[in-house]
Amino acid sequence: MKEDPLTAFIYANQLASVMNQTKWRELADALTSNPAFEPEVRVQYLLDDRPDGFGLLEWDSVRHRDSRFIEWMDIDPVRRQRVGRLVDDTRTDFTPWVKSALERHSIPFTEQDGLFRIYGYLRPNAAG
Repeated sequence: MKEDPLTAFIYANQLASVMNQTKWRELADALTSNPAFEPEVRVQYLLDDRPDGFGLLEWDSVRHRDSRFIEWMDIDPVRRQRVGRLVDDTRTDFTPWVKSALERHSIPFTEQDGLFRIYGYLRPNAAG
């Protein structure tokens, strides 16, 4: 039986799984439960060289299939809304709400530089 490329990559890089499909689904449900918060995220997928840039994410893909490819995800808890060229964007900080949602669902995370990082996998000797 031939091993799929994802499994081969995980074994070759000695990755340790931190999240499972249920936890990713809980994360997606939690972060989409507040209609005022549309999180911008940056995702590093296992088989990609670099992470995507920050942007909105299709959470249904995380709920149903793509989560097994996620090495880590950064969540920006600040919602920015463009007002105009001459006026600064409005900013709404959801940090306490996001942190509470992560803790309520026992989602392991780190917090650095105003971002929340959720690890799907850890690399050997990685601080997480």
